[in-house]
Amino acid sequence: MKNKLKRQKLLISYCGIVCSLCPLYRGKYKEKKCFGCKTLDECNIVKCAKKKKIKYCFYCAQFPCRLYRKGFQW
Repeated sequence: MKNKLKRQKLLISYCGIVCSLCPLYRGKYKEKKCFGCKTLDECNIVKCAKKKKIKYCFYCAQFPCRLYRKGFQW
């Protein structure tokens, strides 16, 4: 029997994290729920990536920048 890999479509945020691993996406915060970072404009990382018109932070010339190293602030 051949091993078959199941292909999944993963939702990946601007910062590069797989959304299903993100605590905000997983509903760990009762006051907020994220449906994927590409829909959440409150995040400073999202704002920066959109301003620079990049798909992921690691495409940026300043990566890893101060904002990225600082981490997430929800």
